Amino acid sequence: MQQVSPRGGRREPRFPLQMPTLVFGYDRSGRAFMEQAQTLDISIAGARLTGLSSEVAPGFILAVQQGNRRARFQVLWVGEPNTDLEGQIGMQCVEVGGDTRKRILCIEPNPAEQALQRSYLETAGYEFACHADWRQGMAVFQESAFDLLMVDVPSGHTELGEFISFVRLNSPRTRVMLLSNNPGRIPEILLNQADGFIDKSNSRHELLTVVEEMIGAGNQIRWPLARLAARYTLDAPVSIFLRRSGLPISMQGRSTDVSELGLGAELAEDLVPGELVRLCFRLPGNDFDLTPQATVRRRSGSRYGFEFVSFEPAHFEELCLACQKLPRISLPQPA
Repeated sequence: MQQVSPRGGRREPRFPLQMPTLVFGYDRSGRAFMEQAQTLDISIAGARLTGLSSEVAPGFILAVQQGNRRARFQVLWVGEPNTDLEGQIGMQCVEVGGDTRKRILCIEPNPAEQALQRSYLETAGYEFACHADWRQGMAVFQESAFDLLMVDVPSGHTELGEFISFVRLNSPRTRVMLLSNNPGRIPEILLNQADGFIDKSNSRHELLTVVEEMIGAGNQIRWPLARLAARYTLDAPVSIFLRRSGLPISMQGRSTDVSELGLGAELAEDLVPGELVRLCFRLPGNDFDLTPQATVRRRSGSRYGFEFVSFEPAHFEELCLACQKLPRISLPQPA
């Protein structure tokens, strides 16, 4: 068996979690196997296993199942013999249950609008394709499946009806959204064919809200860890820093809860799920700020959930100690 030790540079924290798992894959000789193994600890991006007798090597792809949840992992390292890591495997999650990204096809002739919509929707986790002409879009649609069709409607334009009828006939599950600077002048024949419309002058936040209502979130959390971590009450001011189009932006809010994996907060401004931010908040009794990097994982109205991406080691230790003292929030665990 090829033996490779764990590499340095880990940014995300690990959390001890021992649970039985089923592992499926092919060993070094090409034989399929299914074995029972056990996790030792987990992180936001992966897991460490023990108890696998089949020989695997870095780069191998394995399917790991726990309960009714299955994910695909890539082997990053295999512990060397006669070391503390013998029999252990480090893995990174690469996929959950197939391709979970929702796909959007947009027909938009304005290059500036194309760029804005692409930036906003891809940041939110959607796979986005855009064409200037509906005839080009029809050719693409014949080759690929999409969850949502977004169509810019010039005032009084009716030729798009042919394209929308084609989509309705060949892909009934695809939702159709019309975009217009003047929704009141969209031809009725098109309105009757579509699932909804939005005024292009509305905020990008509203566009994302409508898209999520139609087809759901762009993608899922890859390895469902955030739901396994306990949350603790934390009511404290929090600052959020990010960059959009190269410009620095800061927002102010208030935290509602915290865990070793992330932070819940309320704020009035709009954030997009998937955006990378820098948080700044203080734990009770501390005279210094914690400043982890995080991603916007979820939102519900003015409430946001942030998932930590990187943490100063000393600050992370402080967070873990604080979680032992803060009031725990009772939450139902996933089935």
